[in-house]
Order: sequence, then structure tokens, then C-alpha cells
Amino acid sequence: MKVLHLIKTLGLGGAEVNLLNLLGAFDPARVESHVGYSFGGEIEMGFRACGARLFKYSSGSHKIKSLHTPLIISRIWTYL
Repeated sequence: MKVLHLIKTLGLGGAEVNLLNLLGAFDPARVESHVGYSFGGEIEMGFRACGARLFKYSSGSHKIKSLHTPLIISRIWTYL
């Protein structure tokens, strides 16, 4: 099964650490994990080490409701 997780950063925050722990609990023989993010951070290497495929959907820290939203949605759609 392929699973795409979307998160804004790969920094050292609560949501990011929880996602990293979740990915570590998956059996890589059964689950192919993909992580879409806007910009990296301190634990980016941890995501790479657990075998997640990283997809950078934006090059900046854009708000959800901005002029960049259609472009971000298009990039995610293309990745899917």
C-alpha cells in the first residue's frame, strides 16, 4: 500500500516527530510511505533514514489560503 502524508515542515515540532514515529511503526514491506512537505528541517534525515520518499511540494512557507494554493495543489495532484 502506498501512503502519502502531507506536512508543512520537517522541523523539530510535535506533528513532525509524531509523523516520524508513525512511519517508523509501519512495515516497509507492506507500506510505501511518501511525505509531502514545503521545507525541510532538523529531522529531515530521520525521514530519509526510515525509508520515506520525500516530495517537496513548495519552495516556501506559504499560507494555505494564498495565491500559491492552486500551484501547490497541482504539484500534489501530479505527484499522485
